[in-house]
Amino acid sequence: MTENTWALIGLWLFFTAVFAWCGLSLKIQKMSQNSEKRDNTSG
Repeated sequence: MTENTWALIGLWLFFTAVFAWCGLSLKIQKMSQNSEKRDNTSG
């Protein structure tokens, strides 16, 4: 493989990791918001 190929693979992995991290953080935020709403309604 050439250096360019490894660079493309590195970029692809980097962007994939960032996209996955953003998706997970959004899911966690939604879950935390839902739990907060439940606490407020029950209280």
